Amino acid sequence: MTQIFTIGQTKRFLERWTSEPAFKELIAKNPEQAITKYNLTFHPEEIRMLWDRGYALESDPEQVPDPVQQYRDFIHEKFAHRDLLRDQSASSDSRINAWRKRQMMRCISQLGVAKHGSIVHAPFAVELNQGCSVGCWFCAYSAPKLSALYRYTKENEKLWQETLRILRDVWGESAKYGFCYWATEPLDNPDYEQFLSDFHKILGYFPQTTTAVPLRDIDRTRKLIKLSQQNNGFVERFSIHSLEILEEVYRHFSADELKWVELVTQNEESDMAYANSGKILAGTNDNKNKIVVNDSTIACVSGFLLNMVDKSVQLITPCISNNRWPKGYIIYDEKHFTNGEELREVLEQLIDTHMPTTLGRDQRVQFRSDLRMQIEENGFSLHLKHPTYNSAQPHPFYNSPSRIMHPKLSDLGTLITLGNMTAGEMALFFEEKECIAPAETFHCLNTIFSFGLLKEGPE
Repeated sequence: MTQIFTIGQTKRFLERWTSEPAFKELIAKNPEQAITKYNLTFHPEEIRMLWDRGYALESDPEQVPDPVQQYRDFIHEKFAHRDLLRDQSASSDSRINAWRKRQMMRCISQLGVAKHGSIVHAPFAVELNQGCSVGCWFCAYSAPKLSALYRYTKENEKLWQETLRILRDVWGESAKYGFCYWATEPLDNPDYEQFLSDFHKILGYFPQTTTAVPLRDIDRTRKLIKLSQQNNGFVERFSIHSLEILEEVYRHFSADELKWVELVTQNEESDMAYANSGKILAGTNDNKNKIVVNDSTIACVSGFLLNMVDKSVQLITPCISNNRWPKGYIIYDEKHFTNGEELREVLEQLIDTHMPTTLGRDQRVQFRSDLRMQIEENGFSLHLKHPTYNSAQPHPFYNSPSRIMHPKLSDLGTLITLGNMTAGEMALFFEEKECIAPAETFHCLNTIFSFGLLKEGPE
């Protein structure tokens, strides 16, 4: 057969491989029949390195077929873009930056470097609806039913554009890496594209969309993909709930048309794993056969979550889903606004209240509850679930002071563990007991604080 390769076609093959057991079985038993049945434009053997892990490990790394290398480069480009979003979403405000870095350090030590690598810690997300019409059984955010839409009226247009400018003023240029959905289906809003166009004009970037209804209005979906590609968008995502939907998507959209659209195959037969969050954590789902991953989250914002319908704004950051935070993110605080001036005020209040760059003298100091402290001869050490220190490959976000060696501050670990003293009281304690200057104690405390090892946020 004539081999015709494109990245889109390779991507489509791998989507079927991970979501459709019958396809995988036919490839193994009778690849020639699979080529005919699924209209493949190449022989599966040509890209075996991508679907057969054992074969890939045994293969000569210097002898990689061009289609395999092209697809690997494509994936690396997407990973590089993801990392760029995380690394460039820093704020021009030093308070936000310090807080955001602490959350990243905490997430690394709780989730591990690999899981944390998929989190971009975006600056904000905006909901343009109240609730969601889809009702996915696995919804990690337990989204309520759709009850209201934020339409693009003259009044709402004015507030929306003002909101975007305020977010840019508060966060800085990297505000452009926010997006416009959360516990919502973005295409529920008939005016969604108008809001995105304003986003692009004001912030200079076209935000990503994840939709679970790509077939609801195929012409609209196709136009949205084109609009994104024309306005510096990168990757869009379709959430696929069944093999029937997957086949319909394939029927209406070509492989190359969906090159930059990730199909998140959530169908029953897929080998995809789910975070133990929301509906799954609450035990309200009916599908008991899926792989559920504990100690995980799908939340990806360390910043603000706004809802334009009820005009609320929360300060949030990812965490392991648990009974206290079942949706996989911590809510530091929530406020409401009625206009742009109030929004600017409440954002500044959230920053002032919850984003100190250093510990205040009157701030009570205690280790995070998931850490275990151990006294050592000249100090103390902290045992993290996922050690983040790697002396061979230092990284500004992957190193933490898990060992504090200071003979005169050997009691500091005990005092922090007890958690009944303020930073100022600790400084005074060591000044009186060991004649240590308060500045030295504060320096040690702030080093520990800066790596996200201390308890902060709501009790």
